[in-house]
Order: sequence, then structure tokens, then C-alpha cells
Amino acid sequence: AFQSLAQLPHPALIESILLNPLTYFWEEGMTLDASPTQRLQVWHYYWGIIFDEQNWRQMLSFKSGTGMKAAVQRLFQRLFPRDTAPTTTTLKRSATPGPYAEYGHPAKEDLTADLGRITSASRRLAMFISENDPGHFLLMYQARRKATRMIRAGQLECSFISDADHTFSTESSRTALIEAVTHYLHKRYGSALPRPER
Repeated sequence: AFQSLAQLPHPALIESILLNPLTYFWEEGMTLDASPTQRLQVWHYYWGIIFDEQNWRQMLSFKSGTGMKAAVQRLFQRLFPRDTAPTTTTLKRSATPGPYAEYGHPAKEDLTADLGRITSASRRLAMFISENDPGHFLLMYQARRKATRMIRAGQLECSFISDADHTFSTESSRTALIEAVTHYLHKRYGSALPRPER
């Protein structure tokens, strides 16, 4: 959905809605080995230990063997490696080009440039994200300036769903998500949308 908004020239495509995005880059033939879903596992691991009092006590007393700066750098390197260019080990290319190859799909991840293409085409992006899910953090880590400008210009909207996991596995979180998306669509398109029956 994100890359379609950034790449496809069809005039009917004016907006994309993302639910808990874990990656903003996609290339024809990309396998699960190249997916940042592995980052989600690392994220949840560190999120589970980051507030552990014993871990902080060891680090601040220099008994952990790892300094504060080194620990933070290691966390960021594990979660969001800067070198995300496709490699032969992470991509399995198709023998035939994909259906959108003619539109110059980017050869490597460049979130700022993709967001630039979205704004240049006067398109909008909406994101609905579970609290503690890394999608918004990924966005701001990789393209903070551009994303911030888009938010201020009304071209990007981020909504956060509390008490929700990545897949919205509970009924309450799904209800909250549906209400948030419905409210957003009515705000954007008003009476053009049929109102849900009670």
C-alpha cells in the first residue's frame, strides 16, 4: 500500500492507509527473510527488558560490561540497520520482471525519497499504529524531517491505538481500530461514505 502510493502513477490513487507498518520498502521477489518482521521480535524483546530495574542497576553501576552509549548503539543497530540495500542473500528475484517494473521501483530503501514522491503527487498517507509497535518509530528514525513536514502540511496522519498488539488480536483493540479508521474516513470524505448500521 505504501509503495503503491509512492510509485504508481494512476490518478485514482490518492491515499493509502497503513495498519502497523513494519517496512516501507518492497521489491519484486522479496522473501520473508528480508522482511523487518524479525525486527519486531527484537523490538518486543528489548521493550520487555528496557524497564527492568535490575538491568538498569547493572548498567548504571558499570557491572554489565556494557556502557550506556554502547548499549543504545547496539539496540539501534539491531533494530534499524542503516545498510538496508537488497542483497542476493535476502532477495529472491523472479525470472520475469514484476507488473510495475516500468515505474522505476527503487533499488534500495530510501524512505525520505518515497515520501517526497507521495507529496509531489499531492497524495495523503494515514497510519494506524498500536502503542509500543515500532512502525511510527521506524518512520521517524528513517525520515523524521520529511515526515514531520508532511504531518504539519496535513499530508500524513498518525493515529495510535492503545492496549493493542501488532495484529489487534483482542476484540477491544479491533473495535478501537475500526472506530478510529471509520472516524478518519468520515472526517476525510464526509457524506461520501455510508454510515455503518448500529
